Amino acid sequence: MIGSLPLAFQTPWLLAGLLGLALLYWLFRLIPPRAKRILFPPLRLLRDIEPKETTPRTVPWWLIALRLTLTALIIMALAGPIWQPSATAIPSKPVLVILENGWTTAADWPDRQKTLGDILRRAAAGQQPVTLLVSNPETDTIRQGLSEDLERLIPGLSPSALPTDRARLVDALSNIRDDFGIIHWLAAPQQTGAADELSQSLANRAASVVTYLGQKPVYGLLPPKRTSDGLKLSLARLQETGDRDILLTGRDREGRILFSETAQFSSTETATETDLKLPLEVRNDLSQLSIADVPLTGAVQLLDNRWKRGKALILAPGEDNASDSLLSASYYLERAIIPYADPATQSGDLAAKLGTNPNLVVMADQSQLTDLDRQALSAWVKEGGVLVRFAGPRLARRSGLDDNLLPVRLRPTERTIGGRLNWEEPQKLTPFPEGSLFQGLTVPDDVSISGQVLARPEDATQERVWASLADNTPLVTARKDVAGWLVLFHVTADTDWSNLPISGLFVEMMERLVNLSQNASAPSAIDTDEGQTLTAKRLLNGFGELLPAPADTPVLTQEDLRSSKANPGYYRTGSVEVAINLLDENTHLQPLSLELVQGDILAYADEQTIDLTGWFLLIAILLFIIDGMVSLFSQLRPFSTRLASLLATAGIGLTLILAATDGHAQQEAIDERLLDAALDARLAYVRTGNDETDTIVRLGLTGLTKALNNRTAFEPALPAGLDLETDELSFYPFIYFAVEPSAPRPSQRAMRRLDAFMKNGGTVLFDTRDAVSARTGTATPAAELLRDMLSDLDIPRLEPVPGNHVLTKTFYLLDLFPGRFSSGELWVEVTETEADANKPVRVDDSVSSILITGNDFAGAWAIDQTGRPYLPLGENAPWQREIALRAGINIIMYTLTGNYKSDQVHVPALLERLGQ
Repeated sequence: MIGSLPLAFQTPWLLAGLLGLALLYWLFRLIPPRAKRILFPPLRLLRDIEPKETTPRTVPWWLIALRLTLTALIIMALAGPIWQPSATAIPSKPVLVILENGWTTAADWPDRQKTLGDILRRAAAGQQPVTLLVSNPETDTIRQGLSEDLERLIPGLSPSALPTDRARLVDALSNIRDDFGIIHWLAAPQQTGAADELSQSLANRAASVVTYLGQKPVYGLLPPKRTSDGLKLSLARLQETGDRDILLTGRDREGRILFSETAQFSSTETATETDLKLPLEVRNDLSQLSIADVPLTGAVQLLDNRWKRGKALILAPGEDNASDSLLSASYYLERAIIPYADPATQSGDLAAKLGTNPNLVVMADQSQLTDLDRQALSAWVKEGGVLVRFAGPRLARRSGLDDNLLPVRLRPTERTIGGRLNWEEPQKLTPFPEGSLFQGLTVPDDVSISGQVLARPEDATQERVWASLADNTPLVTARKDVAGWLVLFHVTADTDWSNLPISGLFVEMMERLVNLSQNASAPSAIDTDEGQTLTAKRLLNGFGELLPAPADTPVLTQEDLRSSKANPGYYRTGSVEVAINLLDENTHLQPLSLELVQGDILAYADEQTIDLTGWFLLIAILLFIIDGMVSLFSQLRPFSTRLASLLATAGIGLTLILAATDGHAQQEAIDERLLDAALDARLAYVRTGNDETDTIVRLGLTGLTKALNNRTAFEPALPAGLDLETDELSFYPFIYFAVEPSAPRPSQRAMRRLDAFMKNGGTVLFDTRDAVSARTGTATPAAELLRDMLSDLDIPRLEPVPGNHVLTKTFYLLDLFPGRFSSGELWVEVTETEADANKPVRVDDSVSSILITGNDFAGAWAIDQTGRPYLPLGENAPWQREIALRAGINIIMYTLTGNYKSDQVHVPALLERLGQ
């Protein structure tokens, strides 16, 4: 290191050569006298034969400085200058690199990979052994070896979908006995367990510790909360960056966006909330909530059936407070249930109502049921329903009788507290016991009970009692009945026996019951049986992408769920699918504490390791050229005027050449593009001006190009983006036109050029990407724009691709043409006559000059630089993406080869005729 300047040398002993600059300074100060020009006559030669004393001239100081600088640069270049962090490794000692790859590291993962590569390359230059520790490994935590071998692992490393496992790092570090010269800690920004222990362990194991922290904010999405008209979403963030608008999106199981909503963080907020008002249909179709453009596991919340707004069926006797409906049991129940489910009061056939699949059935003192109704209710509960009953005078009169729809047997009487014949005070509630569905709810002091039905002591066991009074008599009892639940409130649903129905506690209790009903057979981390396992179906990776689970993914047990080792995703137990997420409602994103961190703390942007050897040599060469020009000028001093004229002429000529070159630069660039288009076959797309749309289309055609190269004999080059106004279209057989409503309408000249392209044999695929919204029957903005663009063109009559069209069999046999969406049609020119309707393939089928779809083909084809899908497709993503690629290959083959498949169909008939 040179002072505080982050400059180091790989071979510092060579810098000793700088000591010789003093000698060079003495030598450079003196130069021999310039030779005289003397005539050669013999007499003159004899006369001047006597030698004369000569005196050397002094070299100018600036020339001495130039030559000394040139020499110093050469010496420093040989010493291997590098620009690196403020801490350097101790020579010959091992280097330890700790790479934390929990879910928060995905925000700056490319920067981490680059920094890791720089560290390994520096260690290789210093011939230092390296030990690499990875916090969330798929195989081994500890990797040791040569830097070159470890560097090959970098592309295969990826962020985990789980929090950083620092306890694993502490254990691994304790098993390593090496004495490290330097430790590079590529830390995750979140404070997790064992962070302080790891910091202390690092400080004790190396002379120097360099900690790297990313600067990009980390966002997390917490589980939503139900409201009466939608959901309430909570967001958290690390490393706040001032005011920020966050775009939230909701998707269904097929990956289609159902809504977008904006949440706002103020300058100092680390958490915020936003309310979503969603129609019931949209809410029940929701499968995934996410923060747009934030590729993090914690920015995704997966939803299962537990989050759908269910239905509640209320059964109440018709005479119950009929004189005043605002005091009836049905009214109190509806008010308590409506924030979490849609209540409906039963009228008509109960069995028919149960056929509508309600999640919850509530009986308010209903005791008179027909045998058929009882059988229907009992079967419904056993299949997973939740039956909640409330006591009352009617139930009390029949309490001595057996009732298979009650969780406990009742004593044949009711209990009145605080009446004229009972001097006891109304009873209060005790805190809810452990294991109760209502555990954790706060019991208000003003809730009192003045009447109840009593359970038989032998039935009121601990596991069946969910709530009790101060005298230990049960208030709420419950019993599991196969897959469903039987729940009994030992008080009325109105205010006759208690003021519970008018308290906030009653609403919270009904919320828990609605949640129970929507998840009666779906396990969670709380209610999964010890012996029950969950099989992974789709899992989130570290970038928040939902992908099919690998075949070797282990099943989850109750212990895995309790230890938070479950990878977020969708799991199945029996016939029920359950979503497991990374963040819960108690999550608080806390920044990594740096109090115990010793050594330098750098941001990834500060880590700019650059080898300066080439730059030093380049500057030295330039100074050498300058020195040579100065020397030449001094020797040609008598001809300085000519030299100046020569340099001026050269400058003028150079200026003229540069001007001419600049005038032809654009034309040469255009000619180069035309040459590339003529020499290499490639797909093309129309640039819309919308960066996001153009990126998706470019990546989509890149993905299709890769598939064509891998699967067919056609090997196109990378796709080209076209400007319809200026670019030559005739070089491209196929043009993809994504209709972007926000883009300006193409000019008439552009559309005329596109029309000429289609009439001369080219094919254009117009994709409105609106298959989902187009299902409503109303014209979408993209469809309106396309209709307007094509209004002035001579467009033939179109039809959806028939089953016997050549497009269905050019390369793959297909009957569907999906993209990101599968509900739209692919439209082609109509060429079939009625006589051809029953033929196996159309004989006269030529290439359609125009194709129209709304399925967003490019979105399904799009891949990123690593070859992974760029956009999600939903539950059937692998199958749908594969069919979309096959559809694209069929379209390109059809564009290039026309009706060759129709000829192939008739080959047997032609051969038979030739044989005759």
